[in-house]
Amino acid sequence: MSERKIVALKGRHEETLLGRGFYALKALEMCKDVLRDHKIVVHLPQGDVRGAVNYIRTVTNLNITLIPEHSKHEDILTLFGQSKFAIALGLIDGTPHSMLEAMMMGAWPIQSNTADTDGWVTDSLNGSLVPPEDPSVLAEKIKFLLTNDQLLDNASSINFELLLKRKDIGVVKPAIISIYQRLASNSKYY
Repeated sequence: MSERKIVALKGRHEETLLGRGFYALKALEMCKDVLRDHKIVVHLPQGDVRGAVNYIRTVTNLNITLIPEHSKHEDILTLFGQSKFAIALGLIDGTPHSMLEAMMMGAWPIQSNTADTDGWVTDSLNGSLVPPEDPSVLAEKIKFLLTNDQLLDNASSINFELLLKRKDIGVVKPAIISIYQRLASNSKYY
């Protein structure tokens, strides 16, 4: 993973809903000196994110490409399979599918510290969890990770094993049944 030279960024930004793409773009702008030899690929760009990408591309001279909003799912998976990092920031989310897909494809996930992300990512072991609206924290994580090839390479195998273990119905089904049984026996409504 460390030899990869692509950074994938989920480009959604909605003020009242989930995405926080502008904050991620600001962090990348703050990392312009260490990302000169990388290509940044923005997928799912929405609204004003396109204009922000053009502005940042102009002022930083970073190599930033947009993938159209309605691209094929296979194209996004291919992107993750070529990316060093997969950045997605949002205010609320359960278990983000894009995070799981990035992990499976070997990209280091940099994800907002929302709902269930810490159930999958141990910060600085197999991914990074950051506040969704603080570009300086994200920029520092990126700079740190770019100097830690071994950490990135180790995470790829950790994430692959984690995903294989959790997708195994023989492991997942008994765990879910146990959780429901425990909840039912502790319920005040029965």
